[in-house]
Parts: sequence; C-alpha cells; structure tokens
Amino acid sequence: MGICGHSMGGTLAIHYTAAHSEIRACCAIQAPSRLGGVQPGDRFDAWRKSGWYEKECAAPLSRTVRIPYAFATDAVCIDALTSAPKVAVPSLVMYGTKDERVPPENTVMLYQALGGPKKLVALEDYGHRFKLEPAKCEHVAKIAVEFFREHLGP
Repeated sequence: MGICGHSMGGTLAIHYTAAHSEIRACCAIQAPSRLGGVQPGDRFDAWRKSGWYEKECAAPLSRTVRIPYAFATDAVCIDALTSAPKVAVPSLVMYGTKDERVPPENTVMLYQALGGPKKLVALEDYGHRFKLEPAKCEHVAKIAVEFFREHLGP
C-alpha cells in the first residue's frame, strides 16, 4: 500500500508512514516539516474560546469549513522532521519553486531527513495552489502514479 498527500496531507503521510509498516511507498507534495504553524494572538484566542475556526475555501470547493480547536493542539505534536528518519520505504517528495505557503527550502529539509530511498522533484513555477490548474495537477499526478507503479507494481 502507498500513501500520498499534499501540504498538511504530505506531512501526515510521512508521519503515518514512519509508524506503519504496511506502507510500502510514500509521496509528499509541498509538505511543511511541521503542522504547528498556528500563532497566538486575537484570532487564536477567539478560536480557543469558540472551539472552532471558520475558513473560506476557494474554488472548486467554494464553501466555509469549521476547523475544531483540537486541530491546533494536535498540530503542534506533528513534527515530520522527527518522523522522517524512521521512514525506510521509497519516498517521493515534490515541491513548488514558487510555493507561497510552504517555503521550498522547508520541503527540501524534510526530504533530506527521510531515512529510506528517496527522490526529490522540483515543480518549476508551481505555487501552493497548483491544484486549481488542471494541466499542473495532471503533471503532478502523472509523476506520483509513475512512482507508485515503480514501487508497488501495476
């Protein structure tokens, strides 16, 4: 079985792979090394008091989601730089050279920490929200599918 995720999902894919021997290949796309990016302040305090935070999602989702405060307290416990050296399976890490949310050097640092065989792919001129561009999304999917076919079979 393989696992793949984008952004926070990529961080979680690495973290999960480190703890689960049934995973035989891992792909992380534009993954930050830590999830604990929530900063104290008025917005954070309001989140804690209400128990949730509302976020407007852009197209194609185009809706409001509520994120429970428990996410903030759980997120600080996820550090992929600690988990990455425990990953012994083949891993593919992709980063966007123009990622405005996760600095490319952060994803490269995560790649360097991985313990098993690994491959790094720079996605030239890709921002964090490349998924809104069908051609870029298809390109990333093709790279991931080829990786999984190579390591998991057809």
